[in-house]
Amino acid sequence: MPPGIPCRIQWRPGTPVDVQLRTLEWMRRKDWRRSGVVWSVTSVAPQMTLFWRPGCPYCYRLRTKLKRAGVQMDEINIWDDPEGAAFVRSVTGGDETVPTVRIGTRSLVNPSPRQLLEVIRENSV
Repeated sequence: MPPGIPCRIQWRPGTPVDVQLRTLEWMRRKDWRRSGVVWSVTSVAPQMTLFWRPGCPYCYRLRTKLKRAGVQMDEINIWDDPEGAAFVRSVTGGDETVPTVRIGTRSLVNPSPRQLLEVIRENSV
């Protein structure tokens, strides 16, 4: 989880409290994904929707980076969802430019992973 993004941790059932505390300390210093104790870490950021299409390398890169960062999002394939495609066209001036991301009322067209994580941090404070 990138620093500065609030998160929610889901522990495996039956994990003792002392193990949880040691793991939290360890997570501050190491890669938390390898602990084996943590099931998932998800962001407590505002509702986010990612509009994408199959075969788009920019979509693949953004989706991969966000999933690796533990960002929770809804994903809409604009080729399968006509309403999603219509939303993307309304934001981009008639084109189906993806990836397009909606965070609350704000929309970003083809954002970089770094730019998007900064916006998430700003909106989650």
